[in-house]
Amino acid sequence: MKVFIYIFIDFIITLFILFSLEKLSSRFNVLDFAEVDTRKIHTEHIPILGGVGIFFGLFIGMIISGYFDKTLGAIVAGSLLVIIGLIDDSFDLSPIIKLIFQLITAALLLLVTDLVPELFPIPALNWIFGILFITAIINASNMNDGFDGQLSMMALIFLSFTAFILKFPFFSYFIVPILVFLFFNLPKARMFLGDAGSMLIGVIVAYSGLLLMAYEGFWKGMFIFCIAYYIPLFDLAFAVIRRSLKKKSIFSADKGHLHHIFLEKYPDTTKVLWIFSLAAILLAGIGFLSSFINNQWIFLIFNLIILAFTVIIIVSILKKGLFKEVK
Repeated sequence: MKVFIYIFIDFIITLFILFSLEKLSSRFNVLDFAEVDTRKIHTEHIPILGGVGIFFGLFIGMIISGYFDKTLGAIVAGSLLVIIGLIDDSFDLSPIIKLIFQLITAALLLLVTDLVPELFPIPALNWIFGILFITAIINASNMNDGFDGQLSMMALIFLSFTAFILKFPFFSYFIVPILVFLFFNLPKARMFLGDAGSMLIGVIVAYSGLLLMAYEGFWKGMFIFCIAYYIPLFDLAFAVIRRSLKKKSIFSADKGHLHHIFLEKYPDTTKVLWIFSLAAILLAGIGFLSSFINNQWIFLIFNLIILAFTVIIIVSILKKGLFKEVK
């Protein structure tokens, strides 16, 4: 019963914080200006302090419950990117500077949570892999904050399924603030995450992935994670491939992301959000079901079937030219 009381209190406080931040954003001009970037979908100036609201919601959730563990370390590590994201939202930092701070945050996250993946016999290689894994997830999340409700909905779906797998009560601290923010972020959005929020969610998702690897074993946990968070990972991989083939910097912005392609076909953002959400639920559900497979051979066959379907989908998409940049 106490858990539900804590969740309710966290919900109300986070709601109040987001309402306050919405007013402050408008008063102090902390907005996402539509005319600055032609890649942007929205046509109005939107407050961008949603990530700050989520951060305070996370922290308050832990304080009122008194449930402190390694998750506090994850939030502390994520606070660095919240600060960098706020600076970037205001002054537009270079991608290299953001990458450096992402790498620092990744190393800090591994240090404070002691969740270094056990993949190689050499500890230094495990640290390198862990840092690159976290950094990739942060960037995948940042790239998939492309239209109203996209990243917040996918993160909410992923974290909800992960909570069932891990059976850890602290996931309510992650889920509640993002759920409250979603009320402000659904089409037509009245508040955005900003880089502060999208990178913070990336840290939370990466932390959840590390927990899955520790709980299920590296390979099984990695597979479950990759399936459950497939859409952002898929988009990141093909963004790197697409830009590399065009001999562009992998950090350069373009209009070739999945959300650009779907929004060109279906201009209604609500419809596209439904498509993304249903796909995310299906994939997270597959990841959840695979967590019950204990036999290694059955799990391997299951992996191969999922991989085969993935290859078929990717080849089909490539043949239709869906990864060409939208004009």
